[in-house]
Amino acid sequence: MLLFGGCTGESVPEGRILVKNTSQDRTYNVVKVSAGGRSYSLAPGQSALLAKGVSQITFSRRYEDHTKRYVVKCPREIGSGIVIKLIDVHTNRLRGNCETISAN
Repeated sequence: MLLFGGCTGESVPEGRILVKNTSQDRTYNVVKVSAGGRSYSLAPGQSALLAKGVSQITFSRRYEDHTKRYVVKCPREIGSGIVIKLIDVHTNRLRGNCETISAN
């Protein structure tokens, strides 16, 4: 796992997923990500490069009175590297044949 602060490049190694926190909110802006047996807590501007072969990713974002959770399913072989942002998960506009399978 690699954790990047302020990563601006969109270059992702083949077969890997880069999760980015692009939140511009002043509060409740940390995104928690669980994938491949690891957990990450991403502040705005931070990114995490997930291990090759990760096929399920859980995202959560805590607000004042609730926590929003999403589960994303991706094929084990995604080909070229992809970037996933929380807004992509929320709108189910994901690349690499990934899809949001649960939102609550």
